[in-house]
Amino acid sequence: MRVAGPWLEEAEWERVTPRPEAEIAAGGEMTYVFAVADPDRPLRIGWRLVPETVGPLRGRIGLEGDAGVAFRAFIYP
Repeated sequence: MRVAGPWLEEAEWERVTPRPEAEIAAGGEMTYVFAVADPDRPLRIGWRLVPETVGPLRGRIGLEGDAGVAFRAFIYP
């Protein structure tokens, strides 16, 4: 799973589940590598973030080899 955008610096990542096998930071994005027991079944990934700013944040999330999906969030105190 690849995650990119300003929200990487604007939030504290408390927890990613399941625990990634590796975390690789490069080129303004973070890549999480997960062990997959059965490639024919979806893997549910969750994360807990604590925002460090108020207002709009943008990001992109996707899998290795695809363009990913852009998203926006508004952080309200």
